[in-house]
Amino acid sequence: MTGVWSRALARRAMAAAAMAATVAVGGPVAAQYTHDPFFTDTVLLSRAIGLEMTERRLVLALTIPPPDNFQLIEQMLAMTRIDCARFGSTLAARDPELARTLFAALQEVEMSIRMGADAARAAAAALPLVARAYELLVDPAMRESPQFKAAVMAELLLADGGVSEGYEEAVWEPWSYASGWSALQRIDALWRDVAPLATPARRAYGEREIDALHALYPQPQPPQPFVGRNPEEAENPSQFLVGLLEEITDTNLYTARDLPRLAAHLRTVLAPACESYDDAGIAAEVVRAVHVQWDTHRGNLMALIAPEVQTAVDAAFRGLIVVEVDDDEFGPPARKGPFVGEGGFAATLPDPAAACRELLASLEQMRRAVGG
Repeated sequence: MTGVWSRALARRAMAAAAMAATVAVGGPVAAQYTHDPFFTDTVLLSRAIGLEMTERRLVLALTIPPPDNFQLIEQMLAMTRIDCARFGSTLAARDPELARTLFAALQEVEMSIRMGADAARAAAAALPLVARAYELLVDPAMRESPQFKAAVMAELLLADGGVSEGYEEAVWEPWSYASGWSALQRIDALWRDVAPLATPARRAYGEREIDALHALYPQPQPPQPFVGRNPEEAENPSQFLVGLLEEITDTNLYTARDLPRLAAHLRTVLAPACESYDDAGIAAEVVRAVHVQWDTHRGNLMALIAPEVQTAVDAAFRGLIVVEVDDDEFGPPARKGPFVGEGGFAATLPDPAAACRELLASLEQMRRAVGG
């Protein structure tokens, strides 16, 4: 579903960028904001979102009992193979024991669900470890900033596994709905923190949209049947909220506003990683952070401008990292080490640094294609 998701999300992000400039909450909104976290803290935010998504998956394992919890297996695979790969190698470098303990705890959750057992106890044991990792990897002062919270909310609203996409993907994969429900619970908590910064009118608008999302997500289990529902129904409230968060926190949350700038930025972020594949796990975290931005924002535009570039970049990413999981093809949970191997890389490449440089060259082609 990743390809479908990325194209749809890119289309929405571009549309929402235009919408955000004219959100009806008191007049036109300038497209320029003081804060720019997805550009200034690209890799750090990617690690933070990996931690946030890990927590969201654990909340589902804690909430949904067997036999329904087996329906969460794809999300558990995404947790151990994709979410953890966004932060795990850095955690292992800073606190090897915490990394080993956390990953073992997450594997226990995954294995409990594979075996059809109740995973609540294992999930409850893993959640404090995620909190410790979060505190270690992201400065608590930064986490408390409204701009950081707005960026996290934007991802949880619009990105894969979030509120809007969880509802849409439920048409094909009903239990994607549970992921959207879990993300919405986190949105509630973060909104309580940033809402006091809003004017009364904007706060009322935001609460109206959150209420609309709760009406779509009254419980974690997907409605039976889901057929007949509008899969796009969570999109408008989610997009409105992100535009509103931009105003409230003076933060640019749509990197697709300026594709030439984004294209140049992705190349700049990736370049040092391609020269540091002796520390392959951390380099892969950078590749993954760049991939998230690419997969989210290139959309149909690149297919129109330079389809051969899009194909080359997609293939290069898939050669370096795991970009999606399939619950029909999951294998044993064995790893080479904490957060290394299946969780970080798509395959063992003879020369990953060279593959990374090929990706860098393809991103340079993308930059030129969009005028960056």
